[in-house]
Amino acid sequence: MEIGSDRGEGSTQTLAEVAQQHNTRLITVDISSKAQSRLSHTLSNTDFVVASGSVWAREFANTHTDIAVLYLDNFDYIWDIDSVSAAIRQQMHDYAGQGIVMSNQHCQIEHMRQMVALTPLLSPDAVVAFDDTYCVNDCWIGKCGPAVVYLQSLGWTVVHQTLDCGVIMKKLDNVN
Repeated sequence: MEIGSDRGEGSTQTLAEVAQQHNTRLITVDISSKAQSRLSHTLSNTDFVVASGSVWAREFANTHTDIAVLYLDNFDYIWDIDSVSAAIRQQMHDYAGQGIVMSNQHCQIEHMRQMVALTPLLSPDAVVAFDDTYCVNDCWIGKCGPAVVYLQSLGWTVVHQTLDCGVIMKKLDNVN
């Protein structure tokens, strides 16, 4: 499951390939239909959902579907609020056009809502990955900083941190 379909960087394609290797489906959720328009004809094992991640997660939480892999990478994060680039200003404008205030706190709240809603559906050996999340002064920040701490409080551990701000977690008693 991916919340935040790719914008051309390939995450949806990669996750669909992994799902296919395991004879399962990928569900990818995004507030925009652009990935669906671009990729749906090539990814036959992928369900594209156009919706708010947290609204969809809350509704999906009523299913009895086990989640083996969860990747949260939606709602953009502003890396430096003191130096907002023109591209970020454009994103803020685009979000505002959808009635959404783009801020780092709103970003973290959105991801935390998704994590809380979907945690009960995570299979015992699930893997959870977060993009744009990193540790500074021993505190988790970025898109999913609060979600990292939340999962740690439930017995999960960080099993990998990428050099470019990605975090992968597993349930502590399932770490090899």
